[in-house]
Amino acid sequence: MREERIALGEFRNANRSTRVFQLVEYLLQSGPAAAARLGDIGECWRITIEHIKDLDLVKGAHLVRYRPNSRGEAGWEYPGSLLYTVEEYASADPTINPAENINIRNLASSMDKGLSRDVVLTAAYDTGLGKRIIVDGVHRSTALILLSRSNPSGLNSLLAGTHKVSIVEFRSRWAHVLYPCDFFEFCKQVG
Repeated sequence: MREERIALGEFRNANRSTRVFQLVEYLLQSGPAAAARLGDIGECWRITIEHIKDLDLVKGAHLVRYRPNSRGEAGWEYPGSLLYTVEEYASADPTINPAENINIRNLASSMDKGLSRDVVLTAAYDTGLGKRIIVDGVHRSTALILLSRSNPSGLNSLLAGTHKVSIVEFRSRWAHVLYPCDFFEFCKQVG
C-alpha cells in the first residue's frame, strides 16, 4: 500500500457525486485563501492498493448502507439500524437489495476479466472517531472484496497491472461535520 498527500482539487475530481462536493467546489472557486480553509481542517490523501492484503483497509471501512433493525427499518434515523462494513455488505443477504446485489456481482465478474480503467473509491476518515466511510464506491469496493474471495491470485495480478485501485480520502477531525448523516451512528457512541 502506498499513501501520498494530494491537493484538494484531486479530491474534488474524485468526489463529484457526494454531498460535500459542492462545498469543495465552492471553496476552490473562491480562490486559494478559501481553499486553504478546508485544508486547515483536513488533508487529502491517495492510498494505492498494491496487494490483496491492502484490501483490509477497504474491508473495515463502512458504507452508507444500513442493516435493518429488528423492525426491518434501515437508515440513519432508525434506532438499531447500523452501517455495514464493506466486508459485512459483501456477505449480506442478497435479497435485501437484489438489484444492487446483481450489479455488484456483475461488476466483480467484469473486474475478474481485467480492468479497463483505474478504480477509484472516495472516502472520508474522521481522525477523532477513528472511522472511515466509503462515500462513493459502494459497488466497486464490495466487488473488490467479492473478487478477493473468489479469485485472490487473479486479484493480485490485477493490482499489479497497469490500471490502479486507489482510495482518495479526506482525513479530518471534522469529517463527521461534512458528512453528518454518514457519521451519525459513530457520533452517538462518543461520550
